[in-house]
Amino acid sequence: MAPNASEKAKNTEADKQELITESIESTPSIPPATIDEKQFAPNLDFLNINVLSKTCINSLIEFEGEYVTSIEEDLQFSWLVDDKVIEGQDSKNSYTFNTEGTYKLTFIILNEENVLGKFSKVIEIAPVETIDFEYENINNPFYDQNIRLIATNPQPGEYMWYFDKHKDRVQFNKETAWWFEHPGMYEMNLEYTSKDGCISTITKAVEMENHFAPNAFPNAFTPDNNDGINEEFILKTLQPYTFSKFSLEIRDMTGQLVFKTNDKNQGWNGRLNNSTGNILQGLFAWQVEIENDNGRKKTFQGKVRNSNH
Repeated sequence: MAPNASEKAKNTEADKQELITESIESTPSIPPATIDEKQFAPNLDFLNINVLSKTCINSLIEFEGEYVTSIEEDLQFSWLVDDKVIEGQDSKNSYTFNTEGTYKLTFIILNEENVLGKFSKVIEIAPVETIDFEYENINNPFYDQNIRLIATNPQPGEYMWYFDKHKDRVQFNKETAWWFEHPGMYEMNLEYTSKDGCISTITKAVEMENHFAPNAFPNAFTPDNNDGINEEFILKTLQPYTFSKFSLEIRDMTGQLVFKTNDKNQGWNGRLNNSTGNILQGLFAWQVEIENDNGRKKTFQGKVRNSNH
């Protein structure tokens, strides 16, 4: 038997009394996602509750109630999460879930305080992947970067490294390297976007202890002042490293070759081909080419002044 007017009024009043504000907690015992409809108006057709964004924990999730009705005005809307009222009185709303789990999302349509329909849908809030990274100093003349960054628990998805992603450069991949101009402590960020579109971020301090500094190459030497200090041009910065190939050439400003060596420990005494002749005065251009056992090559260039001052 169809409910009479009195029974309908009791149902409507009972539904309205459910609109109370309490704290929201997840309810993992809810069964798989379904639509639960309680429709009280014949001129209302409920279509769906559409979730408009990724259902990620700690993210603002947007949803919208989709319906069709011949009632053109005086409609009000209310939303509940696990039967508790949340803010927002439009057919489109949003909410941030701070714990993972299964929740019941309810959309209520009213007209002049009368409930026309009440529709519920179960949604699953995905957890945040735990991410972390480690780093190591790169003290190597073959690399332009001096810190290597490695995600320690890589998962399928996208990785982004940055200091300030709106102002600074960003780099991608699960492993990358970064250049720091000066030794010290730096705050590095790693942002991970899972295959489900959920974002996790971790910020850690990294310490750049030292690095290969090409600006440490000498720009002057004094072979003719007989003080026993800085009397030859030698690339001491490269001496601690092992090379499969090493070639140093020095030329005067006309391009004439004045010295060449394949020995990283051999310096130039300021004379033509390291002879015992006269010391050559002025400004000279030098170039060194190095190669490691893996075939990686690097070239450095500079100028050096031969002076007796």
